Amino acid sequence: MKTITVVLPLPPQILRPNARAHYMAKARATSETRYDATLAATHARDLLHVGKDFQISRPVVSVRWFFKDADTRTRDEDNLLAWLKAYFDGIVDSGIVGDDGGFTHNPPTLIRDKDQRVEITFKERE
Repeated sequence: MKTITVVLPLPPQILRPNARAHYMAKARATSETRYDATLAATHARDLLHVGKDFQISRPVVSVRWFFKDADTRTRDEDNLLAWLKAYFDGIVDSGIVGDDGGFTHNPPTLIRDKDQRVEITFKERE
């Protein structure tokens, strides 16, 4: 069964769904974030030592969020998922997964850790 995990820093605050920012600043952050995700996904694929034709179509997606205050705040799961939009688009650009319209999302996991990041795991459906 194919599985791949892409580790990225938390997305920029400007990309939060409820952020109030100038559209050009948000567009620039989206473009940079998407590119970063493409590079990280390509790197994750290279670490698996699989060919460039490695792809998981219609994966089950699990996201682990690492926050400094994970257990002290409640977070809106829908907003967390929307905050990752540029990351998902960049990962699709890398070619390791098919169109993000076919993703099945598991509920996010929040973990307290001083090293803030997000780990996105794509697993082939059984």
